[in-house]
Amino acid sequence: MATLYSISEQIRSMLEGGDTPTAAKFEMEEVKRFVIQNINSMLKVQHVSEEMGSGEQIPDGTVLTEYDNIPVESYKGLSRATLPAMPIKMNRNIGIFHVSKTDDIINGFIPFQPGELQMIGEDSLISDVLGQIAYEPRGKYIVFNKDITTNDEDNAINSVYMLLAVKDLSLYSDWEMLPITAEMEAQVIQNTFQFLTAQMPANKKVDVVNKQQEA
Repeated sequence: MATLYSISEQIRSMLEGGDTPTAAKFEMEEVKRFVIQNINSMLKVQHVSEEMGSGEQIPDGTVLTEYDNIPVESYKGLSRATLPAMPIKMNRNIGIFHVSKTDDIINGFIPFQPGELQMIGEDSLISDVLGQIAYEPRGKYIVFNKDITTNDEDNAINSVYMLLAVKDLSLYSDWEMLPITAEMEAQVIQNTFQFLTAQMPANKKVDVVNKQQEA
């Protein structure tokens, strides 16, 4: 995973087109600011109040971020998905705020605490959670109560939508891992590069684009 500094340094290098003296045009702090704006836009960041409806206290500087099309894989007779970012640790694991099908984000799956799915599975009367899809966090994964990838063709679920509570991006240091996937990192670099290139004088813009094509 990437840090704010590593992404910004790569973009700044691309903008310079290998010509170090042009660095003065784009200061590192300016590039970092646009990187944060780009990530906020991509993750559709939502600021949350200090207390949820359930009475749960939310740490200062917490935001909700969206992650769509997170792959689901079969796993030991069940299925699991890798968390695209590590959410803030809160009681009852509500840092994993919402998980659902990608085409039905209103109806979320049922969250359970670690170990609860095993307990329920031992009770034959409720082992299938009344036919619903449930999940529990296990390290960097969430594990579902069934293999949702092997449903019939119309109902198989191969990717999910997640809403996670993470720290506000403006509070990340230069070297902390950002809550983005590798695919998002590449998109952030390209989007920010294109935006800043558009701010350059016409002659310099052509020079940078040419050098990028030659690389």
